[in-house]
Amino acid sequence: MAAARNVLRNGRQRSQDPAESLINLSNERLTGLFRWTLLIFAVILNNLNPAPGYDVGRINGILAAWGVVCLTTLLLLFLHQRPGRAFSYTTTGVDMLVATMITYASATRAPLPSSSSSSSPCPRCGSAREARCSAPCWLPSST
Repeated sequence: MAAARNVLRNGRQRSQDPAESLINLSNERLTGLFRWTLLIFAVILNNLNPAPGYDVGRINGILAAWGVVCLTTLLLLFLHQRPGRAFSYTTTGVDMLVATMITYASATRAPLPSSSSSSSPCPRCGSAREARCSAPCWLPSST
């Protein structure tokens, strides 16, 4: 008898609580507001530095893609789609992926423009300064 009761319980689909759905909807709207605020500040701060040590175009591309994702979520919420847990976890995963991509892209150095001083050969060994010869000639001499 208990086994038959468990089969009936497991066979029924659990309906989603309307209050839980409204809470998820309001949480997603609040998260979307913070996402847009962070995106605006990230774009402003990324383009504020006159001589960054990273590729600004790559970061702007990542931010533009994130803006498309934010716009898609906003449209889904505007069309009264009720987000579930999977939607919340997916958007959180996308946010973390974007943060990781920005961190990685800003840590890599952009190629520096060549100037006359950096393309001149080393006065001690004659090699190009970018190539760095086997002797540590770029260190101050001990003589």
